[in-house]
Amino acid sequence: EEVPLEWLYPEKEKWSGRVVVWLARDAPLVDADGRPTKTVRPLVTAGSTVVAPRLFHWKIGTEQPVVASPRQFAGCTYGYNHPAACRSVHDLLSLVRFLRTAKVGSHPRPTEVAVAGFGAAAPVVLAARAVAGGAIDRSAAATGGFRFASIDDYRHPLFMPGAVRYLDLPGLVALNAPHPLWLA
Repeated sequence: EEVPLEWLYPEKEKWSGRVVVWLARDAPLVDADGRPTKTVRPLVTAGSTVVAPRLFHWKIGTEQPVVASPRQFAGCTYGYNHPAACRSVHDLLSLVRFLRTAKVGSHPRPTEVAVAGFGAAAPVVLAARAVAGGAIDRSAAATGGFRFASIDDYRHPLFMPGAVRYLDLPGLVALNAPHPLWLA
């Protein structure tokens, strides 16, 4: 497995020990001149390392791949295969595990791991945080009003079987308790 990453490091003597995993599909970390964008610049200036993985559900485009079958039925695919959003959660959990167990560039192991997800990454952050517990020190999710109940096609990149039945996005938010969560 491979999770493509983009890294921004603060100056070594200013490193705070914090790594922020930044999940915003359409918000690059650097501008055309190669400098941190205005959204992540305050984090780097404050001494945080910022890492932006490219999540699986972003790579597939607008539709999940399905099993070739003469019947178009969600059970043919999701009975045996993980949905794209779940694979993105796995990517994020793999990255968090790496951050907790390995050196980050020339810096020692981080003392704090924070995760921030915006738009289509927000449900991934909430699900990963529910599983990771204390491995993620803080999280932020800006959902943009997303609800699994609004998905009307089982090929949608964020479709997860059972998500609506098990309390939709508010259910994922509740599973994040008692850990710090900023929610918008």
